[in-house]
Amino acid sequence: MENELAAALAGRAAEEILGGSTDHYTIGATKDIEDATGIAKKMVRKWGMSEKIGPVCHGRKTSEQKRQEIEREVEALVKKAQCTATQTLRAHEPALHRLAEALLERKTLSYDEVVEIVQPCLPSGKQLTLELVA
Repeated sequence: MENELAAALAGRAAEEILGGSTDHYTIGATKDIEDATGIAKKMVRKWGMSEKIGPVCHGRKTSEQKRQEIEREVEALVKKAQCTATQTLRAHEPALHRLAEALLERKTLSYDEVVEIVQPCLPSGKQLTLELVA
């Protein structure tokens, strides 16, 4: 699930890297945050995926103190995922720049076009594998 959170924030991380600052995010980046926050809330409240909160499902009738604790956990998960997304993209920054240039030219890319653009940036012998996220 943590990888899904990082993937949800990859567009926002790319904007930060490509734009050089955190001052100008797009509406798409806002949607990334909403999606990641929704996943993180489910991880903490419903699926018990927080060491601090524990493997307990928390519904609507939760004390104010517990709600604040849950919100801190959600925020921590989202911030960690943002860091992971940024680190991953920075590790592959040449590929990110190539993809950004291609998207500015063509607006959309097929799977094969993405592979063609990114593959030359990978270490020799390494094959690109993509997982489509809905």
